[in-house]
Amino acid sequence: MLTTLTDHIKNNLPEEAYSVWKSQKTTSLSSYNVQNILCDIKMIPVLSDMDHKEELIDILERLTIHKDVNATNCNIMVGKLEPYITVLPHMKKVCLSSQPVQHFNATNPYILSNPEIPDEYIINVRHVNYHCDERNQYHCNNPKESTVHTKNFLYFMDSKLETVKKVIPLKDMTEFVKFPSSVEDLEDLRLFVRDNSYLWCTATSRQILATTVPQIILGHINYPQKIISGGIRLLAHNQNLQDITQKNWLPFVDDNTGDIKCIFSFGPSCIIYNIDELTGRCSMAESYPTPFSFQQARGGSPPVPFQIPGTDVAYIATVHFAYDQPNIRRRYFHRFVFLNGNYKPLSITRSFTFFEPHGIEFVISCCKASPTSMYIGVGQNDVKAYIIEVSNETIQGLVRYNV
Repeated sequence: MLTTLTDHIKNNLPEEAYSVWKSQKTTSLSSYNVQNILCDIKMIPVLSDMDHKEELIDILERLTIHKDVNATNCNIMVGKLEPYITVLPHMKKVCLSSQPVQHFNATNPYILSNPEIPDEYIINVRHVNYHCDERNQYHCNNPKESTVHTKNFLYFMDSKLETVKKVIPLKDMTEFVKFPSSVEDLEDLRLFVRDNSYLWCTATSRQILATTVPQIILGHINYPQKIISGGIRLLAHNQNLQDITQKNWLPFVDDNTGDIKCIFSFGPSCIIYNIDELTGRCSMAESYPTPFSFQQARGGSPPVPFQIPGTDVAYIATVHFAYDQPNIRRRYFHRFVFLNGNYKPLSITRSFTFFEPHGIEFVISCCKASPTSMYIGVGQNDVKAYIIEVSNETIQGLVRYNV
């Protein structure tokens, strides 16, 4: 088939090439194989000339997510896909103001329902003292500083996110020994509620190891006392992974058991951890094979309840991927992943973004806003924090690919 397709393209027979390609096309990522990949790559210029936009986008989506496409080629395909990635339609976009702390800006907000007060939300708003320039270089906002810092604030807001009722600064009182690092404090807190009202979090720390390699810690948030306590290091299931970079684990409480779990990765296997709260050791609760590349399906927001009528979808999560170019600010894009009642990935959507022009966008949270919409917490370029309301109908209407 590949030979026939190649011959038709060489002989400038686009319709014949299209017919051959169409006969072997698959809509399932799991059945996508090397022959499909090679055929798709050859068809990119053909479909471009034939103005088959939707099928061209499908090709590029597959080539930018599949684990069998190497990293270099994948990044090239992301560049080709970028012009077709559109801004996700939204109902409302709320910009969260920064606290009056010199040299610090708000970013990467984590939102969840307040378990103690109906119709209220708790939002952890990370504040950072740095920015990224257009050449993808990071700088502290105070030129006299060289250490990156984070300050965390809890915002308590009404159900429409129109009023900030109170703001609580959180002090890091975690108990682990902190090594010197050029990046300090607890980054990207992901919150979850256990036992109906007890607030927990995971966070990234570059001070828990002498090497300053990022690691994930588990902590408690006592907001009446304005502290983050605990801070046990979470250990990956494979010892060879424990001392390398760990970021974007997605914590949640299992609706079926009440246990704390984490999505460690989405690809090439979706690995879900059970967490030992006393030792920090993690063991695999589930390992679902997926066709996803890890680098192109990095964790964003943990799974939350969501339904698509007529399907087995029970939860929704987000993943992000990046377009890397030399000396140009990194661009982030996103996909929704739908999971069943056992947290097994079922499908993944086409890519989207939240802002135009594209830049650094970091989705860290998602929760129910109303019976018909979701709130999504997004940081923009590490200098702004947004909560974006998106309708369930918009999410359900996105093109999705079966896993």
